[in-house]
Amino acid sequence: MIHRSASTRLLFLTFAFMVSFAVHVKGQSNDTCSNVVPDLLTLGTPLIWTGDNSNATSTGDATVGPIGLYPNVWHAFTTTACADITIDYCGSPSVFEFWNVLTLTCPATNQLVVTQLSDNTTCGDGNPTMVFNNVAAGTYYYPVYMDPVEAFGPYVINVNAVAC
Repeated sequence: MIHRSASTRLLFLTFAFMVSFAVHVKGQSNDTCSNVVPDLLTLGTPLIWTGDNSNATSTGDATVGPIGLYPNVWHAFTTTACADITIDYCGSPSVFEFWNVLTLTCPATNQLVVTQLSDNTTCGDGNPTMVFNNVAAGTYYYPVYMDPVEAFGPYVINVNAVAC
């Protein structure tokens, strides 16, 4: 049995709290697109992203356009074939506002806008669905918009690809 003095225990607990606090303050690893590791998006195999954008910032997000003006967290995927890609927030705990773009670079300077109208009825829970048609093989970044009123907290994003 190990016996520690009260001051040793207090020092240990203080250190543990500081480490825990430092990890919490650091934020999410996907707060900037440069920290995101792209997932492989395979035709016919759904990709599911979960997260929480509560601590999102706008630092390093974009050099042009409105994306850089608002806080975002990021996800990315790589596809190896031309694909029609559907992105939806079906199953998210609250209804999300969203960016209808994929970015080809990080920070976002080159944006691919949704090529089919998005809607808020397909999910059945008020969350958005958007489709990007004829997306060439490559790596794409997706910003998850944070608005403290309309797009805040835990989310579920489903990404599906079918051949062009």
